[in-house]
Order: sequence, then C-alpha cells, then structure tokens
Amino acid sequence: MRAELSTAGDRPAPSTHHPGAGSAAAPTSRVDDEERVSAPSVHQEIAGPGSAAREPLYLTAQQVAAIVQVDEKTVSRWSLEDPSMPVLRRGRVVRFPRERLLAWLERQEPRSAR
Repeated sequence: MRAELSTAGDRPAPSTHHPGAGSAAAPTSRVDDEERVSAPSVHQEIAGPGSAAREPLYLTAQQVAAIVQVDEKTVSRWSLEDPSMPVLRRGRVVRFPRERLLAWLERQEPRSAR
C-alpha cells in the first residue's frame, strides 16, 4: 500500500478571486482593455475601404516559403546570407515585411523574365 503525501502546508492555495470579476462580461483588467484598443493592427486593407479582406503586414518564414515554393529552411538561409533581403529579427522571432519582400522578390527575377 502506498502512502499519500499531504501538500496542504507546503504552499498556499492559488487565489481564484479577481477584483471586478462580479459578472462574466466584466473585463479582468484595465490594462488588457487599453492594450486591445491602442495596439496597432498587423494587417492592412488591400481591397479598399470597407472591405473585410486583409493581408498581414509581416510574413513568417513558412508563409514566404509557400509563396516562392521552397523549403522554410531555404528562406531562413537566404535571410541570413543575403543582406538585401528585408527581414525583421527580434530575438528568436523572424518576420518578413510583406510589401518590401514582394518588391525584393521582383528584383531577384532575371532581366529577361521581366
């Protein structure tokens, strides 16, 4: 037979009470609401005003790989080896500015293909 250990005295139980959480519709914090309102959108309209179609301003390596039909590792290698390729690096996050990347890709085409 196995003995069970009691952990009641080891640490206090986490509190589940949230101030202002009297109703289900109440926001959990003012900061969350402010961030939601003031955070810039990472999408831009491409089909004109009033249209629901939006394209991301920044693409992942996986999205770029799908566009140019190569492996994701190839896109990552290009971004490291070619300083002219537009890329945003913040820590481990790697993103490609969509419009600048599309312009860069057009410049990569051979002259005879234009």
